[in-house]
Amino acid sequence: MLSDTELKPFGLVGNTDAERTIGVRAMESAKKEFLNGLRPFVEEMLGSYLKVKARRRLN
Repeated sequence: MLSDTELKPFGLVGNTDAERTIGVRAMESAKKEFLNGLRPFVEEMLGSYLKVKARRRLN
């Protein structure tokens, strides 16, 4: 568990403030990874959309 690996060496296991801080960091990290994972998909979708729009303008 993340809280154990981060807090145990400092004797902070069970400290709700420290656990909350670790939880916030974990959520921010998860959000960042999620958004980074979406980036290739979004770029592919946007690229396809822009190609179609460009073709329509040329015709």
